[in-house]
Amino acid sequence: MEKNVRIYLTGHEKITRAQRKELQEKFVRKIIAEETGIAPERIRIGKTGKGKPFLPEMPHLHFNLSDSGPYTALCCASSPVGIDLERIAERPARNLLDRWFREEERKLAQATAFPNLSTGFIYLWTCKESLLKNLGCGLCASMKDHPVKWRVRPDGKPQAFAVENGSELSFTSFLVTQGNRIAEFSPETAAIGDYILTVCHENGKCLPPVIPQPDCLLKEENCR
Repeated sequence: MEKNVRIYLTGHEKITRAQRKELQEKFVRKIIAEETGIAPERIRIGKTGKGKPFLPEMPHLHFNLSDSGPYTALCCASSPVGIDLERIAERPARNLLDRWFREEERKLAQATAFPNLSTGFIYLWTCKESLLKNLGCGLCASMKDHPVKWRVRPDGKPQAFAVENGSELSFTSFLVTQGNRIAEFSPETAAIGDYILTVCHENGKCLPPVIPQPDCLLKEENCR
């Protein structure tokens, strides 16, 4: 099976904002160099008017970046892709849901599969932000114009998706727990303090398991 979407996750100690920005640029260049075989210093990275990064000389390769807490996540794909990483924390979720999401989206966050509203809200938020980043919109006042839809899977768990320009987009989520353990996201196992990592990609694209690397870089393997 063709390798379509790759996710990379790296961690770091407490650093300043300037240090984080510098390390993230090195991280992006390192991964893109591995993806393309081009030397890191020769890679040119551009940004659209709304801030989405792209590679001017490599339109066939798409990537996106997100960070939260000690982690920075990067995804690469052969088609537009978006990624978001967020920590599950207690927050005024109900007020935020009313402000930013449609009624059907709010029902996803309130699904009984989630242990609490904060977890449901963060899952929905990562789906929404990864969708907007996939589309190149960024967070904006028109968030409700790009709804996250959902259906119930045979096992009773909610499954998010989106429809843009007549095509369906998929969401694939992972849970990063304390101790750097990574697993496929499952609503009932998520806990306050964990991180939800969601990627929005073309429907049917394959995302293999995320595994830790010896150099503390967490990277996906090829699809099998």
